[in-house]
Amino acid sequence: MSKNLLVTLEFPPQIGGTQKYYQNLCSAYGANQIVVLTPPALNAKLFDQTQAYKIIRHKFFGLIWPRWFKLSRTIQKVVQTENIDYILAGQIIPVGSAVLLAKKPFAVFLHGKDIGILSGRKKILAQEILNKADKIFVNSNFTKSLLLQKFKAAENKIQVNHPVVRVDAQVERQARALTQKLIQQYNLGGKKIILTIARLVERKGHGYLIEALARLKENFPNLIYVIVGTGPYRDELTAKSKRLGVSEQIIFTGSVSEVEMNAWLQVCDIFAMTPTQNSQDVEGFGIVYLEAKHYQKPIIAAASGGVKEAIGKYSKAIYVNPDNVGSIPNAIKTLCQK
Repeated sequence: MSKNLLVTLEFPPQIGGTQKYYQNLCSAYGANQIVVLTPPALNAKLFDQTQAYKIIRHKFFGLIWPRWFKLSRTIQKVVQTENIDYILAGQIIPVGSAVLLAKKPFAVFLHGKDIGILSGRKKILAQEILNKADKIFVNSNFTKSLLLQKFKAAENKIQVNHPVVRVDAQVERQARALTQKLIQQYNLGGKKIILTIARLVERKGHGYLIEALARLKENFPNLIYVIVGTGPYRDELTAKSKRLGVSEQIIFTGSVSEVEMNAWLQVCDIFAMTPTQNSQDVEGFGIVYLEAKHYQKPIIAAASGGVKEAIGKYSKAIYVNPDNVGSIPNAIKTLCQK
């Protein structure tokens, strides 16, 4: 039975769709079939102790260019000490570059957002990695289509693996016990709660939802918008909420535990994420929609990238056009009046 090494920049306890994707992937393997190599992270020790498989935390990058060369040496050491047969590269750049030097058969994962950002020398290197990979795993048919548009990839090597959600029963119980505390802590009794769980970057669409909140403030004063996540767009969103006069209706939680994230999913009345697509970034799938579906929450979404593949034929979903200023407020109004 072969032993695999997953090398990834993104892994729990960090919160995010890609992190969850890899956690579920590793859980599907036997304890002795997978080893994870990933950077150190806050609260990682407690998380690592609860997993059946081995997790090795190591700084990926050195000071000397190419900075990923340090990672390549670390991979080679782990391959030897753990008797690794096969490597899974969680990111094509820079992880795939380091994996190439290990001289082991490997597969590479692509999620959509990582395709558009590649240009120049990095795109040339990415093409070489795709050529030498045994398999190319993508998270949606949309990502596969985007890959074939941007690169010369052998279609017979590409495999679409739609993410799945496995909510741990203990996490779900702990989350349920936390819900009343959140309601009391944030004074949410009698409020209608809209929730977004996403990295705070412009294309995720938080700004559109803040604008919608402002348009609905007079007729729906009990709306509260909870934003779970961190990112570089936080200051812009804070400024926008103050400018539009809705800052008191918005809660920024920052980074939260898996238990608290699931508690917010249980507490909310509507889950909303309205991502847009640009030339460099796109929502390749959207695993958080699966988590909202798990709790049977109404969803407001924008049909960009692979979002429709994530939501499927879910009857409680409403698709909106963020460029139409009335689209999101109308969707919120519809769901609040049900």
